[in-house]
Amino acid sequence: MTKRVDRTEPCTDADARVRLQHAQLYLEVAKVAIMNKRPDECTIATGNAVLAAIAASDAICCAGAKRRFRGESHRQAAELLEEVTGDKALSLALREAIDLKDEGHYGLGNIELNRDKKAIRRAERLVAAAESRIPEAARPFRAGRQRWLISTLTGNVLKHSATRKVPRDALTLDPVNMS
Repeated sequence: MTKRVDRTEPCTDADARVRLQHAQLYLEVAKVAIMNKRPDECTIATGNAVLAAIAASDAICCAGAKRRFRGESHRQAAELLEEVTGDKALSLALREAIDLKDEGHYGLGNIELNRDKKAIRRAERLVAAAESRIPEAARPFRAGRQRWLISTLTGNVLKHSATRKVPRDALTLDPVNMS
């Protein structure tokens, strides 16, 4: 049985769409950051994948229950997600992503490639679940907006990608259907 989560705030379907868009963009930035497989970029990828997972969870909860978690313990957000969806596996995916949050956001070292891939897989699962519940928001972003956002959020990744021969068209991939 799931514990009752009290630290929530009301939200709307419009809020769900906004949080889904945030999740999609965080996930796209994570995928761009991992392309060169450099340890520092793997850490950035993990941090963004965790943010994608949290934003997707918010979107699901806003769409399904018109409330989202607003406390300090993201583990309680996973409890709310399970309460709203009844899906223990989805809640577990959020917990597993959250387990990498401290290391991805505040760690002094770098995250290994296999761990950032785990975070991205968990985020992909949560984003896909949110997209299936909020279909009108699951459209790909315009390439110009993608480039601007990625360059704003990950200037360092783009600087490295220019010197490490990452395909320039990688920045215009469809964030929903990226493999």
